[in-house]
Amino acid sequence: MTKKVIGIVSYFPTNNYQARQQRLLRLLGQLKTYWPFLPIIIIAQNWCDNNFLPKDLNITVYNYSSPLGILKARQELRNKFLETDYEQIIMFDDDAVIETTETKAQEFLQICDNNPKGFMFLKGHRHDPLGIYDPAQLNGCCISRWLIEAEPLREEWDPQKYGIFEDVVYAHLFHWKYPEYEFEVFGFACVQWSNPKYPLKSTWIITDRRCCQKTRELLESLKQQYLDK
Repeated sequence: MTKKVIGIVSYFPTNNYQARQQRLLRLLGQLKTYWPFLPIIIIAQNWCDNNFLPKDLNITVYNYSSPLGILKARQELRNKFLETDYEQIIMFDDDAVIETTETKAQEFLQICDNNPKGFMFLKGHRHDPLGIYDPAQLNGCCISRWLIEAEPLREEWDPQKYGIFEDVVYAHLFHWKYPEYEFEVFGFACVQWSNPKYPLKSTWIITDRRCCQKTRELLESLKQQYLDK
């Protein structure tokens, strides 16, 4: 069995602090149900305290008093993961909602065990016009240590500076550059702000149509670089 850790990027904006906190608690409750034995790393931005966290989960919190920004927060999660000896990371945003069963959740881990050097991004549940995977590609994904180490999140993908959907680009980079290491899981999905049951929009969503166009252009460039060579 590979040594796995769950990595969560969290930000509690002041104007929706309690709602965001409750969303994270909902996710942690699901993780307690499905994978209570897995340790958790949280990149915690703008938290007042950690006292609300459940005591019966193995959680390590890295606190940042001010928002890091989307890309920087993901970079910090990567860095903290690489400081450990874990072999695979399963990522979530703090407002993710898991849709699976206990049986399928255990099958998920077994498939990850069978692919210790591989990567997986969820697909087949919701259509994303920007690519082959489900939207919010860094929710429910599993990536091995050596691939995380080999591929940092690049500054030119910063969504807040350059209008790029960094998660879309990151997932497709792996897909085109390391196709022999990709694997799939089944019966496991993540939803977020777009689920009608949870109408409060995600902290992370960017709706500018120009971001879609810029992301498409970058994807085409990556595809030509790695797939069409």
